[in-house]
Amino acid sequence: GLDCNNGHVQPSGNYHYHGLPNALGSTLGIHGSQMVKVGVAADGFPIYYKYIEDEAGDIVAAAASYQLIPELRGGDGISAPGGCHDGTYLQDYEYVENLGHLDACNGRFGPTPDAPAGEYYYVLTADYPSAPLCFSGSPHESFKI
Repeated sequence: GLDCNNGHVQPSGNYHYHGLPNALGSTLGIHGSQMVKVGVAADGFPIYYKYIEDEAGDIVAAAASYQLIPELRGGDGISAPGGCHDGTYLQDYEYVENLGHLDACNGRFGPTPDAPAGEYYYVLTADYPSAPLCFSGSPHESFKI
């Protein structure tokens, strides 16, 4: 199961998240009035916690551009899942360009505290996918197997 921070330890001993790291936000004192960098992705782009500066210059909670697929799953319930796309599977979601603030990798180009003129960055969000699903750049060699 998940702990109060939406994460858990794998059998290998590595801790990882399945949602927004709420305890991290609380520890950092993030309350929606500022953008806070919480890391850097393998491709070198920064990762910010939940909030962005929108086109009007306001700090708002970032919205991802994914939604549940409205049609029923095509499976028979035995060899493949049937029923409604309810978020049980990654394949229950589809990317819809410009649905939210972010691109398919859960990132965007815009102003940040480190780059007021703008830079590309990823955002951890409260809604699916909560963390980047892909890289916009090339991961550093140290991340390649």
